[in-house]
Amino acid sequence: MSLRYTLDPRSDNPPAPGSVVVSDEVTLLREFLGSEWLWVRGERLCQWAEGVAQAREQMVDWLGSPADELVKSCPDLSSDQATQLLAELGSRLVGVRRPLEPVEIAQRLWPDLGLFEVEPDPEHAFRWLLWLVERNLGAHDLAFARAVSLRWAVQTVAPLSMFYKASDPHQAWEYIKLWLRLLPTTPEWLSPAPPTVALPEWALRKLQKEWRLEVVQTKGQFYRELVGLAPEKGLLKAAAQVTAEVFATTPKYLSLDHMEALRSWIGVSERDALLGLLPPRRPQPPPRDFEKMGAWFIQEYLPFRLWRGGGSSEQLARVGELARDFASWFLPYYAASRAGGAGVEHLSWTKTSRLSEAADAVTLLMVLDGLGYPDAERFVKGIHDRSHRLSLDDFTLALAPLPTVTEFAKPALLAGVHPTAALGEVRVGALEKRDPDVVGALNAASPGAIVIWSLLDPDVTYHRRLDSETMRSEVDARLNSLADRLVRIAHATQDSVRLRVVVSTDHGRLLTNATRCQPPPIGMTAHGRAAWGPASIRFGSDGFIVDGDIVYLHPERFGVPEVCAILLSDAAYLTSDGRGGEESYPHGGIYPEEVLIPWIQLSRDRGPLVLAARLTGHGIAGSQGTLHLEIANGSEVRLHVQELKLGRIGQRVPLDLEVAALSAEITPIDVSGWPTPAECGGFDAVLSYKLPTGELRTFCPECSVTSDELYRQDDILGDL
Repeated sequence: MSLRYTLDPRSDNPPAPGSVVVSDEVTLLREFLGSEWLWVRGERLCQWAEGVAQAREQMVDWLGSPADELVKSCPDLSSDQATQLLAELGSRLVGVRRPLEPVEIAQRLWPDLGLFEVEPDPEHAFRWLLWLVERNLGAHDLAFARAVSLRWAVQTVAPLSMFYKASDPHQAWEYIKLWLRLLPTTPEWLSPAPPTVALPEWALRKLQKEWRLEVVQTKGQFYRELVGLAPEKGLLKAAAQVTAEVFATTPKYLSLDHMEALRSWIGVSERDALLGLLPPRRPQPPPRDFEKMGAWFIQEYLPFRLWRGGGSSEQLARVGELARDFASWFLPYYAASRAGGAGVEHLSWTKTSRLSEAADAVTLLMVLDGLGYPDAERFVKGIHDRSHRLSLDDFTLALAPLPTVTEFAKPALLAGVHPTAALGEVRVGALEKRDPDVVGALNAASPGAIVIWSLLDPDVTYHRRLDSETMRSEVDARLNSLADRLVRIAHATQDSVRLRVVVSTDHGRLLTNATRCQPPPIGMTAHGRAAWGPASIRFGSDGFIVDGDIVYLHPERFGVPEVCAILLSDAAYLTSDGRGGEESYPHGGIYPEEVLIPWIQLSRDRGPLVLAARLTGHGIAGSQGTLHLEIANGSEVRLHVQELKLGRIGQRVPLDLEVAALSAEITPIDVSGWPTPAECGGFDAVLSYKLPTGELRTFCPECSVTSDELYRQDDILGDL
């Protein structure tokens, strides 16, 4: 059998299994006759062995230096780094094809990476960056990793190729945060979108650690800035949790502006706990416009009203002033809208009457007795935590029927007409109370039909005699149970049924206990904060008369069967047998929380958002100009447009634009420093908008912007 020679002059190749290593002349002489495969090391021995092989007409296999081969294929790798790398590789170098190729070496060096059999794409690049951060490689490994990733970079295009050029774990981590929109980005970074790769636990913990420090360093400003970057909602929620934890232990950084940014991303209980640490802003007087009234109610009145550190005589007096001011707007507005005037679309019974207009869906109208707006927020959170199939389409306010007691308000809501007309009126849909019956009715319904599911909670719970902490726990438990039941019903309804869910209530309720201290007018029946019955009162044209802490309502003007006597204070009427005492969270009055009720719309298995936007305009370079933003919302979801970022000219334009479902809006935008013709060539913009859930998203509108230059010097030598 012919003797096999492998010649390793630099002595830096690992010997193959089955070979005999020869490092001196004596061994070489001894093994010439006794072995089948000699692995000869050293320049002089290799030359001697080659001479013997030639004399015997035997073949030899010269091996180059693996370090030299690596340096040749990886120019950024030094000789010393290549030697370190090969020492780390050790016996795993055996059997590798020669000359050495970086990818094959990397496969043996990092078998856990798993990216060598996959073509470069966004997921591939993202996994590469994550691995680079987690492994925290040494200098020699990093130099080799760059050689490997640069080969992937040339196989793709920018900006994806940029990710493969990360030089170290720190830069890879910055790229990850840029890609996830956790850092300010330029428009070109918005594509490609972040891949659908779940962040590993170690990466999320690393982010949370950094976020905690940033909250402290920015004194709480961090989260408001993060929301503006519009990262994925799971990350926003995780960052909100960290921010809330810092605020809970360091309330000196907390502000109402910070709370507004966090509102949609933390639990309602967490939000209330933080609000309890923060003296709320003193509310301004209520506005005289319904849309502005809603914002005032949610952002100013409720935080002030619910502040756990409150309860002082000064705060209660301010609430009383606001409630009186609110009533002076509400009563004429309600009377006019009830008669078909401005605001008729905001009446709860009007909204009910229009539910059948959704002819392509079956509507489940879930009526929760006495559901106030703060409890509605908890209920929606419970649904969101339990179901990915139910999506929030809208969460707005409606006006409850007067008086805000069940026997008047609920028939009006269920029949879709005002309280007087509702007596004996047919309901807008079939009424079911048992969960299986609700599912059966939904499955049997035709598109356009309405199924009513009316429940007595949370009103029943509020009327129990419990201390405030126990009451809060009991109500939260009932809301979670109701969310469970709704999700089960929605999921159990046949998939062939296009299901829409509307959740509302007959009335709200006072957000504090009330003292029964007001005798009802003679001859009237009282319940909570309202009384009704015969009364000889001469009304003016506006249909109501204020007498101290009582306002009397004309039956015809306000659509009630008899004269109503509504309390304007935070007290309650004595019971029919003259008993006083405390009444828990009563209703019947016209405090904002009693008459401004939640109106929630959800859909099951909703399709993606359909949005189109276009930005047009023509102007003179450097001058003032006007852009026209056209937005078409083809979805059944209301959008709130907040900002337009003009990347090319570096301007940010705050907006406050509501785009209703299935509608279009055009709005002018004044711009200072109109772009030049050259800047118009690459004009770009990013639109930021918020969904009813509070989720912030971005969209790049189509841009068609042109410009003229007022002063332009022609090149008179251009034709010479």
